[in-house]
Amino acid sequence: MSVRRSLALLLLIAALVLVGLEAVGAWYQGIWEIIPLSSLWAAIDRNSLIGLQAGIENNLWPGLWPPVRTVLELPVWAVAAILGVLLLVTGSSRAESDRRRRFSRRR
Repeated sequence: MSVRRSLALLLLIAALVLVGLEAVGAWYQGIWEIIPLSSLWAAIDRNSLIGLQAGIENNLWPGLWPPVRTVLELPVWAVAAILGVLLLVTGSSRAESDRRRRFSRRR
């Protein structure tokens, strides 16, 4: 199994676990509370999130921050699922895997 496929499967499993975490929270609290990517990032390291915003607005283009903020407001499970599916879909082609196999044979 390739590294890309393994990472994709780990991201999809993480997405399922995160949906389950939200579902368990909804079961106990009575209300479904979505965990956005920005709150998870802020819980890990708030200063890097603030630095990302400053870096984008000061060094790149201030108009780029609103789309990035929109992505950061998505549920963390959705971001993990989208990345996992993209990694699965853009996997290596059959010709590329045949080429790798051809060069890895021992003679």
